Amino acid sequence: MKKCTAMLFAPLPPPVGGITSITAMLRRELGDNPEVLFVQPVPKTTSWKRVVRPLISASRLVRGTVKVRRAGRVVFFCSSRASFWDKCSWAAMVVLLRRTAVMVMVAGDFPESFARSPRIARAVAHWLFRRKSVIVAAQSASWETVYRGIFPHTIVTRVGATVDPEFFEARDPECTAGRTLRVLFVGWIIEDKGIVDLLDAIEHIAPSLAGRVHVRLVGPLFDRDAFWQAEIKRRGIMGIVDFAGAVSTRAEVLREYHLADAFIFPSHFEGFPVALLEATAVGLPCVATNVGGVSDILDSGRAGLIVPPRCPSALAEALLALTSESLLRERLGTAAASHSRESFSLAACVESYERVLGIR
Repeated sequence: MKKCTAMLFAPLPPPVGGITSITAMLRRELGDNPEVLFVQPVPKTTSWKRVVRPLISASRLVRGTVKVRRAGRVVFFCSSRASFWDKCSWAAMVVLLRRTAVMVMVAGDFPESFARSPRIARAVAHWLFRRKSVIVAAQSASWETVYRGIFPHTIVTRVGATVDPEFFEARDPECTAGRTLRVLFVGWIIEDKGIVDLLDAIEHIAPSLAGRVHVRLVGPLFDRDAFWQAEIKRRGIMGIVDFAGAVSTRAEVLREYHLADAFIFPSHFEGFPVALLEATAVGLPCVATNVGGVSDILDSGRAGLIVPPRCPSALAEALLALTSESLLRERLGTAAASHSRESFSLAACVESYERVLGIR
């Protein structure tokens, strides 16, 4: 049996999400390449396999790895906390089978969570990452610097990012003309995404926003609808803020971007937020907190307003500026679209993954 050069061991669509959007793109672009094998671990949503899921995933990993030629590469995505240690065990198995493990790091809170890990666990990780057959891949220049600092004896490389091609298509300005200004958020509706900070910021400037600005939050509420409705009622901003809930298709997500006038992303920590990248690709002027890969996406503030995380007053000031100044929105929207096309094209992203897969 002829062996392939590389394997991507990662979730495949559905569902819709950050990692699955990347794997969907790679499957679409590289699926016909006989040198790349696509294998999926057991999905975390498979509740009836929760106890044995790690064992079944490990079995799939081993069976797939032996189909990769010696010194070939096995690529998978790694988050933080339990996910990181799980992926370390995967990397160890790949190394024992004499292939190279490439861990694409996607967690925004990895530095903090790793620093809180027991000293002996960190020592084991550093020992493993000293192997030449373990490679760390970061999603941006800023994260590449972070991982070189955490693992100074490890090979650290970079992979690109992109969004579905339809997000790069120009919006029709007529669809948003002559109505209330709509500010959009897309993501999980949880405290770590800075939602409470956003509500505090809106409360602070509510008199200036009322009647002319509508803030729409799109994303799963995790059965906390009543809690968030109580939060906006307590602040007296019911007429300004709308929790729309989750959408189920990429087409619905794209429509939300096209109907928006601006985008806000107040997260406390991020890896490389796909939602923000989608907003810039569409050409929306953005406000975002300075976490993770945000600075790379917003071109160090040239393609969007960047504010400190966990600072509602700074968020309020930026939101008020963006919603009050049409020329600022136009300038930032144009810069965002230009930067996303130049730095996050499909071709560049695919090429970067071809390099880490070892097929380029």
